[in-house]
Amino acid sequence: MTLWVDVDEAPRNRVVRGLHYYREQMVGEAAIAKNTADHWNSIHPNEEPVTVELDLAPDVLWRENAVPMKVAS
Repeated sequence: MTLWVDVDEAPRNRVVRGLHYYREQMVGEAAIAKNTADHWNSIHPNEEPVTVELDLAPDVLWRENAVPMKVAS
């Protein structure tokens, strides 16, 4: 069982499969976050509902374009 591949050398099908697994992990985490918010909201009906933003596209763009931090030496 292969646990990692060198993306520079991997065939396309392995990269596609790996990205599929990354996406499945993200969906699983999002479902847990949504379930947690829904549960909290259901037991605290008199409080302002908590929400979780599931559209990660803006965050991904922000992270891709972030200026790397310089590490003090």
